[in-house]
Amino acid sequence: MSDAQSTGTSPDEGTRTRCCSIETRGRILAAAAGAAIGAAALTGPAGAEDRLVPLEARRGLDITVYQNDLGLVADRRWVALNEGGNRLAIDGVSPSVIAESLSVASPAEGLSLLEQAWEPANLTPQVLLERALGQRVLLVSRDPVTGQETSEEAVLLSLAAGPVLRVGDRIEIAPAGRIVLPGELDLGLQNLRAKPALLMSVQSGQTGAAELELRYLTHGLSWRADYAATLAADGTSLRLEAMVTLANATEVAFEDAALRLVAGEVNTGPRPQPMPRQAMMRAEASMADAAPPAPEPAGERYVYTLPDPVSLGPGERRQIALFTPRDIPIERKLRFENIVRFQSGGGKIGPVPASLRLELTNPAGEGGQAPLPAGTVRVYESPETGPLLFVGADAIANTPAGNTDTLDLGKAFDVTATSRQTALERLSDRSYETAQEFVVRNAKGTAVEVEVAVDFPPGWKMLEESSPHAAETSGRVIWTVEVPAGGEATLTFRARIGQ
Repeated sequence: MSDAQSTGTSPDEGTRTRCCSIETRGRILAAAAGAAIGAAALTGPAGAEDRLVPLEARRGLDITVYQNDLGLVADRRWVALNEGGNRLAIDGVSPSVIAESLSVASPAEGLSLLEQAWEPANLTPQVLLERALGQRVLLVSRDPVTGQETSEEAVLLSLAAGPVLRVGDRIEIAPAGRIVLPGELDLGLQNLRAKPALLMSVQSGQTGAAELELRYLTHGLSWRADYAATLAADGTSLRLEAMVTLANATEVAFEDAALRLVAGEVNTGPRPQPMPRQAMMRAEASMADAAPPAPEPAGERYVYTLPDPVSLGPGERRQIALFTPRDIPIERKLRFENIVRFQSGGGKIGPVPASLRLELTNPAGEGGQAPLPAGTVRVYESPETGPLLFVGADAIANTPAGNTDTLDLGKAFDVTATSRQTALERLSDRSYETAQEFVVRNAKGTAVEVEVAVDFPPGWKMLEESSPHAAETSGRVIWTVEVPAGGEATLTFRARIGQ
């Protein structure tokens, strides 16, 4: 007999009554969960009391972020300690923590760390269902036509390969609908955590409130430099602006943190197995109002200390000015690389467009210190009319003052080259002579200078060439070719390869 029949109500009234009951029980369950999560003292599985140290107890936060997915966190919080042993559950620690790096410091008398463990969040649907095994639950289903919800009492029999329920005189296997846990069930919510927590056992020589500083390394924090560069009208320099892009790929927020950025990679050692976590990514950008930080030498690296506190939410990206705009001298080049076939027996290659390159030199700033941290440079130029045009982008490595780096920005439209092998003579099983011809064409209204770079196999010797080359490396040579406006230029060479 249905509930509607037993109470003398209509089916619709019975449905409404049961739906109201479901909602009420859901509120009871949510309230019980909230009370368990917000309690100041939690009971661990072994029966010992874990004193929750929440984010509200934080007195200060310092973060040092490195370029290679690493952060050093110094988290200071007030903790109520008892003389002797204390079990602490510290909320808001990064799930990507390198557990072996954890250390604790405190001015409290006789404080020492005894043991520590990372406890993931266990207030999950699976855990709740497991605790409801063998008990009465509600199976709620929705009519696909009318949209009306109905519920039936059931017994949760198994979760081994999906839910198995006894509903009246039938067995439901992975039933359609949802399972509702009545609020009166004893689910042991006081032992469950909605968020991961770091559990620590510490020994204290005194009773009372004390400041505790937790220090640890974590993956999931990183930064990079992003540059916007505008070419000068004469093409001899570019105006470089720099922003820091901070990324927090962890699941915790770092609020009002004193932030330092370290330029230069550090060896992090063997990477431990990461803690399981759900991927969360969202991008937000904001501009800092304070003056950009100045780099300070720190051993073999540079440190930028931001003047104002910074907050980074889970999955957040934030941009902050790195330095005031500066002018960087450049040399603009058109270049062809490796359009040669050795031992191919002939055949033409091309036409191939020239690569557009900018060779930039990082000048020394005041005091001789003006590093360019690794990042992406996006280059723009002003045409004769209209707004700026995007020219191209490339990555630069960490570039000290006085060093040079090269940006490969794409392909030129009007400058192309073809190559062909004009001769191939086999001298022995291990040596041969080859002759090559390059024809460079320029459709522009002005003359251009191009570079032709060729990587030779080991054991090479130049026999003839139409113009002298320069050695870039032991196996790479460069020819510089002048090409007239609307014309072409030809480069030839003959070389012996092998012994």
